[in-house]
Amino acid sequence: MPGFNTRDRQVGVKVEASVGVAETLTAAEFRGNLKDVEAIPNIPKYERALDHATLSKDAALTGPASLTVKFTAEAVGGGIASPAPWEDALLGCGFKSTQLKVITIGSITGTIKRGDTIGNNVSQGSATKTGTVVAVVAGKIYYVPVLSAFISSDNIFGYGSPTGSCTASGAPTNAGRRFNLVSRQAAVEPQSCTVQCYQHGQMHTGAGHRGTVKFSYKHGEPLMLMFEFQGPIKLTSGTSPSSSPITGIAALGVPPKVARGFPLTSNGITPITTSLEVDVANVLTLRPTTADNDVYGSGYLDTTITDRQPKATLDPEKPALATTDFQLINTAGTTFPLFTQVGALGDTNGAFILESPCAQFQGDYGEGDRNGMVTVPHDLKLCGVPGGAGDDELIFDHVVG
Repeated sequence: MPGFNTRDRQVGVKVEASVGVAETLTAAEFRGNLKDVEAIPNIPKYERALDHATLSKDAALTGPASLTVKFTAEAVGGGIASPAPWEDALLGCGFKSTQLKVITIGSITGTIKRGDTIGNNVSQGSATKTGTVVAVVAGKIYYVPVLSAFISSDNIFGYGSPTGSCTASGAPTNAGRRFNLVSRQAAVEPQSCTVQCYQHGQMHTGAGHRGTVKFSYKHGEPLMLMFEFQGPIKLTSGTSPSSSPITGIAALGVPPKVARGFPLTSNGITPITTSLEVDVANVLTLRPTTADNDVYGSGYLDTTITDRQPKATLDPEKPALATTDFQLINTAGTTFPLFTQVGALGDTNGAFILESPCAQFQGDYGEGDRNGMVTVPHDLKLCGVPGGAGDDELIFDHVVG
């Protein structure tokens, strides 16, 4: 019998209806352009070390069982109303999703821009329909619905600075998703997932998993989402439930856009950089238990996200001091927005927008060398907005339509 191809791997993720109760995954959950798939079971042994007259060792006892699953997904797929194939994985990493809308408009008087609140009354306090602007292009406003729904012929007012106004010429339609962070609180818990990974003839299944994710932008490559999940392993009579690969997985058929020629701003300038990595850096905590409330006899409850330390890493060329004084910014503790976009509004695959409203230099920085050009590699701490409601240090939009 021949051996296995090293890339003979699949992974599927599905949000659980009940925490720690494994979902049944189908080919639909295994869609996606994936690579670097890896399943790592962790089943430690208890070494007994009993006293003997000889040096012979006693058989060890099997301890609790957990599973780590890693994979990288191209940012591709998902339609006007349908979720992208990586959406459940992102929800399992401490995000929530909101349906975006787009409405056609006439010409804008004044200014309406990303981040502005819009409403149907010149006075924001009197508006009965409101939303938060995601993007504005000729004849369209993409937005997050907040209160009620706009209709055709509504007068729409922008409450930013400066203000603006326009008139809706059509009803709103679906236009992708916004992803915001969620913290574990008394009545709120990031969603848990069932994760399955077929790897070289063996299907590994985990339930009650949560994860962390990095967004990776590199010159000439597509936007990548790098996931790592951790949680209890599901064993049935001491074996995994299946050893067969999933069949009938539909191809996505949409090529991703590479990180080239799209907007990127940090501290109000456009850096000359070859990479941007945004790491949510969730702290994943296994929850051991000796009681029978564990997940499938694993010895663990569902994994919990107990902290996060989001940061961005860039490697820009060093600009003239008059343009940017990195030392001064670092010393002063200045905060500033970070924004990037891959893909254009109207593309088949949509536009991916990642924004941190409040970034700050983190730690020391030095100088590097990229093909003879001086670079200033550095990390940015992604902070909560001062005076904000929290969970606002990172926004990820997938805008389609």
